Amino acid sequence: MWSAADSISDMRPRVATVLTAQPWEARLADVARTSGGVRLVCRAYDPGDVPRDVDVIVGGSETAWMTPACIKEWLARGIRVIGVYPPSDRPGRRMFEDAGADAVLSSAEGPEVLLAMARSLSTFPSPPAFGSRVTVVSGPAGAPGRTESAVAIACLVSRSVSTLLIDLDHRSPSIALRLGMPPSPNIDEAIDTIRSRGVVPDAAIQKFGNIQVLAGTFRHTIDEARMRRDVLWAARDRADHIIVDGGSPDEGDPLLEVATDTILVCDASPIGLVRAAALARWWTAPPPMVLLNRTPTDPDDMVRTARHALGLEPRVLVPYQPAIRQASVRAEPPPEGLLEELAPLVG
Repeated sequence: MWSAADSISDMRPRVATVLTAQPWEARLADVARTSGGVRLVCRAYDPGDVPRDVDVIVGGSETAWMTPACIKEWLARGIRVIGVYPPSDRPGRRMFEDAGADAVLSSAEGPEVLLAMARSLSTFPSPPAFGSRVTVVSGPAGAPGRTESAVAIACLVSRSVSTLLIDLDHRSPSIALRLGMPPSPNIDEAIDTIRSRGVVPDAAIQKFGNIQVLAGTFRHTIDEARMRRDVLWAARDRADHIIVDGGSPDEGDPLLEVATDTILVCDASPIGLVRAAALARWWTAPPPMVLLNRTPTDPDDMVRTARHALGLEPRVLVPYQPAIRQASVRAEPPPEGLLEELAPLVG
């Protein structure tokens, strides 16, 4: 039976800790359970364990995945962050401060101080979310046209707002090749700064017209899904709109969850639609906008097949255009005809 006490209990701040072998976290969890001042909803082993509706996260500098980009992501979701560092760990303290954590406290302070800070922070409005729009362009394996689509969308967007194009295809990064850029600098040059400061350094950025470009890498730097997500969050203060070539995503790819918009590029062929349908079956992010590429002259039958196979209505049909390949081979901007076709995707 519901009671007034239940209502009061439900108003307690929801707190999560980052699980660690350091004694401060276990003491904090014990006091949180017995004090009744907060609700301890999670002791997170990895970032995916943190509930979306938590109010405050308390984590320590000793945790390897507690990066500035991870902290920025939590802040952008409206979650308050308390950073805890050993008294002798000055780099850890500086990391939390540079990342913008709401409070940075020594582990010597004791659990009562940490809980009081958590209750205090939960009474103030959450900080504003990062304003960058993020469009992730993805698609099945088999070269459906992801890279060309990402480049064309970046060219469109850059006409009105500052734009950053990131190659996060960890299997076959090709943005630099498509744009005629040298393979370096690339994400490899940015990783250390992203991990330590949560920002993408200027030295890692190349330019294509007025588009900032963060090239991909064939090394294993971004094989880990968490690192690709950190790259994206670290980049969000560089431009108003970020376009990501996400490659062929794996099930549960975190980029799809972070994106403001997602675009699914499908080759308009039987095998292309079979590959796209296999991807669409596990798609758990908000429904993507479907780009049906290299459509035949009379596309009606192919559109019906795509609708049946994907369970989604194609948003844009792009017919085969020789000028698209010519521009790609010459490392030129995409032809105007392609930009006109893709305009509905950036409205």
